[in-house]
Amino acid sequence: MTRDEPIGRRVARWRVRRRMTQQMLADRLGKSKSWVDKVERGVRALDRYSVIQEISEVLRVDPAVLLGEHRPPPTSGLDGVDGIRAALARYGAGGTASADEIGRHVAHAWRSPRRLPPRSGWNSRAYGARCCSRAGWPPPVVATPVRRTS
Repeated sequence: MTRDEPIGRRVARWRVRRRMTQQMLADRLGKSKSWVDKVERGVRALDRYSVIQEISEVLRVDPAVLLGEHRPPPTSGLDGVDGIRAALARYGAGGTASADEIGRHVAHAWRSPRRLPPRSGWNSRAYGARCCSRAGWPPPVVATPVRRTS
């Protein structure tokens, strides 16, 4: 989206991006579908800031974006794979798993039943513990709900 692009086209682009039809936008603005269509085609000018602000609220964008005055924030020096690595390092995965270990986990997942057992008469904690013991994982930690009496 450039400054040269008409405001109507920016409205249309953001409307589509928000998965709204012209009718949905019109309803939320209290206008007709024909009015929205004319704005998007550039037949009707958006010359009042209050209307632009109203449209931007419905589309959940800054009015400066619709006006074409929005400048994207400067990008850091981290792009592509380096950026992903940096993000993962910040996440603190706590350790790494070997390819063999990951392969065993994936193989177990594929061998596991594709669906859960029937709801009546089964204990989800026991089922989870059995699945974990087969894979050699520690049993899942399940919080016991606290019942309040008042």
